[in-house]
Amino acid sequence: MNVISFDLVNVLHLDCHVPTGFFIKLVVSTMVPIALLLSALIIQTVRANVSNTDIQIEGTPFFVAFKFLYFFLPSISMMITSSFECTYFDAGLDEAGLDIQVSYLTADVNVSCTSPEYTSVMLVAVLMMLILPIGCPLMMFINLFTKRARIEGRQTRQGKGQEDSDLHIGHLAVWFATFDPIHWRYAIYDMLRRIFLSAVIMIFPEQVQLQVALLIAVFFAVVLRELGPYFDGSCDKLAYMCSWQIVLAIASLAFMDQGISEENQAYMSATLIVTSLLILF
Repeated sequence: MNVISFDLVNVLHLDCHVPTGFFIKLVVSTMVPIALLLSALIIQTVRANVSNTDIQIEGTPFFVAFKFLYFFLPSISMMITSSFECTYFDAGLDEAGLDIQVSYLTADVNVSCTSPEYTSVMLVAVLMMLILPIGCPLMMFINLFTKRARIEGRQTRQGKGQEDSDLHIGHLAVWFATFDPIHWRYAIYDMLRRIFLSAVIMIFPEQVQLQVALLIAVFFAVVLRELGPYFDGSCDKLAYMCSWQIVLAIASLAFMDQGISEENQAYMSATLIVTSLLILF
């Protein structure tokens, strides 16, 4: 699970060797994609200087960096947005008999939300919010948009042209390969869906998170149905079924959050199973 959530500090057990906290975890996890992009740019710059050509934003280094963003950007975004949520605890009464409350970071209760460390966490989180969950999808949209003619004219999923000619878009293939050439924009829509459902909802108050998640899930399920964006028609059906599974899962969590009885939970489970089967057909 630490790999999936991209918690490098726990994956590499860095806390066994050096003192770590949430601030270190946040910095390490958010700097990896930035380091990959900068490394790719440096490698391509060196290659351009050696061959006396213009710098090209393509090739294996950028393919690796863009592939990493495609798979791990939602997880990293979730870590960033978790920096904004504090949990409040009662700390007794003051001299006037009024309740005293203290707040700690929900993601790491060792960090007080009134401490200098939390101020540092907030500053890094706001900066990385602009760079990663906001900046990276915008960057990828610009990359895809500027190469849209080649993407729409490709003859293979991986971006080859007529007679297997190189269209110089292979470094972006992980973003558009599964989608129909005319629906290359859906790669950005899908990334936004994943970021919204994993990270953005954490910014909202806990009382409305499920409602917001339900609206987002239904919206993107309808978009998927209307566009049918996948290269293979069977993938459209599978993705549409999975999108409604997400909707049903969120709805069931909303019902459970209302504290329904065990008997009603059994009825709800049966209803969800039947609904899932009906979606299949």
